[in-house]
Amino acid sequence: MKVRLRNNTIRLRMDMADLKILKSSGNLLMETPFPSGKIEWKVEVSQQVSEVAVDLAERLVTIQLPIETFRNWANTELVGLEKGVELGNGDFLQVLIEKDFKCLTQRDENDDDAFPNPLEKHNC
Repeated sequence: MKVRLRNNTIRLRMDMADLKILKSSGNLLMETPFPSGKIEWKVEVSQQVSEVAVDLAERLVTIQLPIETFRNWANTELVGLEKGVELGNGDFLQVLIEKDFKCLTQRDENDDDAFPNPLEKHNC
């Protein structure tokens, strides 16, 4: 899972291996280490929520996905989910969860588990 942060936006990209884990166990956990500790990122599929929910407790960011929303995204060609989560002060936290596609240009990172890029077939 890749995590990108920008202002009031969290963007997660999941490859096929991530999605397989999330489908089978109902949650996916990743940690980002720091010299003084770590931040953990957890995505979980839940019957307890009716819309995307986000929480921060200690150093754990948890994103909950409603089961039907997850199934619709995971089992179709839908690329991503996007939800503005109200922060209570009039601001919103944008949460984007996307399928991670193979890069069309050579890179040093391994993307063997990435989803096939729909633009690949359009290369000349």
